[in-house]
Amino acid sequence: MPRWRKDGAIVFTAANETKSAFAARNDPTGWNLYLFQGGQIEKLTSGRIRETCASFAPDGTLYFVADATDGKDIPSIVRMGVDGRRETAVTLPKAPCMFGDPSVSPDGQRLLRAEAEQYNRPWRIVVSPVTNGAERTYLTPLTMPAYAPAWSPDGRSIAFTGCREGDDGWYVYLMSAKGGSMKRFAKGKNPAFAPDGRTVFYDRDGAIFKAQLKEGGD
Repeated sequence: MPRWRKDGAIVFTAANETKSAFAARNDPTGWNLYLFQGGQIEKLTSGRIRETCASFAPDGTLYFVADATDGKDIPSIVRMGVDGRRETAVTLPKAPCMFGDPSVSPDGQRLLRAEAEQYNRPWRIVVSPVTNGAERTYLTPLTMPAYAPAWSPDGRSIAFTGCREGDDGWYVYLMSAKGGSMKRFAKGKNPAFAPDGRTVFYDRDGAIFKAQLKEGGD
């Protein structure tokens, strides 16, 4: 899931595709974050096993998932400042609860993420203040597996990957950032809004697609 910064820079995750997360456990070339800007690629992290799903806060701070790092299966959402300093932003409230896919709201106040209460339970979309991950609100029902949420640039709506009853696979859904009804947008997963707020990128069958939101509403 690529994410755009206000100046047009893009952060993304890349790895040695021949290695699974398990096989890469002790490989310093595992999953890492990269920044693409001005035609150049800069590696932001190294020596970690799975650092994925980065999202920019308005001040340039990065939030991302650090999972199974250095041989330890202790996932967390990490905040990294523009100076490279790291701190834990959200920790697991209790095992075996899991979460991932953090996405910071355009005003920097709220944090979307996917969360599952147990390993065998569906992922759901959750929103909380960035300062208190425990103060969370579920936006999707337990009956609908959902993950990979993304804010629209104006903060009014979100896109996410979901599979509702009757769907023949994963679809990109749109809904108000306040919750409520949701609209199936396109077959695919891992949505990302472009800075124009009208273009949504997503992947399907190993290819990247884009589609335009309809004028006059989502």
